[in-house]
Amino acid sequence: MTAEALRDASQGDGFTVRLASVTDFRRVAASVRDALGGLPGAPDDLTSCRLERLHFGGGIGPVAEYDMTFLVAGARERRRMFVQVPRDDPHDAFMTARTKVGRRLAEAGQSPAGRQRLVYLADIGAILRPEGLDERIDGLWLLAGGASFPRIAEAGPRPGWDAFETAARDGFSGRLLAHRLGKRAVLDLRAGAPSEAGPPSVIAKFYKRSTTKLAAIADRHARLSSGAFAGSGDVRVPRVLAIFENQRGLATDCAEGQPLGDIEGAAAAHAYHLGGKALACLHGARLDAPFHGPSDEQAMLSAIVSRVLEVDPVFEDGFRLAMAAVGRRRQLCQPFEMCLIHRDFHEKQVISDGERACLIDFDMIANGDPAQDLANFLAHLSLRELQTNEDMRNNVASFVEGYLRHRANCERENLEFHLSATFTRLASILAFSDRWRHLVPTLLAQAVDCPVTSSHVALAPRTKASNRRPHQV
Repeated sequence: MTAEALRDASQGDGFTVRLASVTDFRRVAASVRDALGGLPGAPDDLTSCRLERLHFGGGIGPVAEYDMTFLVAGARERRRMFVQVPRDDPHDAFMTARTKVGRRLAEAGQSPAGRQRLVYLADIGAILRPEGLDERIDGLWLLAGGASFPRIAEAGPRPGWDAFETAARDGFSGRLLAHRLGKRAVLDLRAGAPSEAGPPSVIAKFYKRSTTKLAAIADRHARLSSGAFAGSGDVRVPRVLAIFENQRGLATDCAEGQPLGDIEGAAAAHAYHLGGKALACLHGARLDAPFHGPSDEQAMLSAIVSRVLEVDPVFEDGFRLAMAAVGRRRQLCQPFEMCLIHRDFHEKQVISDGERACLIDFDMIANGDPAQDLANFLAHLSLRELQTNEDMRNNVASFVEGYLRHRANCERENLEFHLSATFTRLASILAFSDRWRHLVPTLLAQAVDCPVTSSHVALAPRTKASNRRPHQV
């Protein structure tokens, strides 16, 4: 059990009740309506409230992500909101967080009263805050933009960053692309008057101020762009342009195009083919990175499922069967050629403009089993079919062809283990999604059955029974 899980358990029924409350959209909606006067813009009403996801980590406590729509001056305004459950006394945690937010905004020369604020939801003992407001991530103050860009690159500026700073002398704006409360945030920083010499925008990724991993992440990212992907022609990774040591962040150039999942029609097949090639290039790279094997994946998944069932035991039987299948398949895993793996590879991690593909997000890279990335991608496409009724078989085939043209296949037993584990993990995520919760039983059934497709056979031919042996990593 992790340290956070131990702290959660020590809080007793009070914490458990509050955590269950923030996953009930009706209770959250009622609490938010009572607090409308404290929200930015003083909305007249809350018209919709939908739980998207529950994160069990976080410095203060677990975080529920909500999609909320407010009525503001007669117009509907959609906002992504975080409802945070402090492990300790909720009101004390709220007061501490509010003080820290005010101090961070003041340090950045911004008025807390003029920006989005934290609100205490007293009846459920939780903190409500909008995305983009996080006292643990310093670089978020750049979202406000400015008349000129501050000099914050303390280490290793590249020519591309110097060009962006020059272009941004006449002003810049910031747009939030992603935010994991208390963990990290991704911003699109756009120059007000971009020059022809440099990019009009850069992607800045900031981490919590206590992180010790920035240097390692930046170094591995830079080595990838100058090593395995250098000269690959139609696949690449973003270049690291600058490192912000004091702000705990880094900047990269922008990936042109759209995520694979947004590409439709005839262009999709080629884009997925490039996605397969990009993953093969990553698997061919050689970098010093932590090891993460099947046993590590199983242990991590077990901790996740335990937390899910503590909050919501409705799907307990299904999760128990799925975890039993995961355990059986892990015992059958075969020896594998260790390589660099992404560990969070899905269709949104590849950006393509139709001619080239760019692989992004290397926070979790490790040395491990290539079957993990392949299974994660295939399981996400299976989920996409369930969500959209799209037929993804042609795109899957294109991806597999692109991968196998540049990389050898993997072990079937390992692919089946990682498919089973990924379906179970996706079910644990959707268990706290008002929109997709109904898919949980189907995902858990897939985790148990692990249906084999022609693409699975191509990626992972079955090991001969005479050569098969249990293998634990």
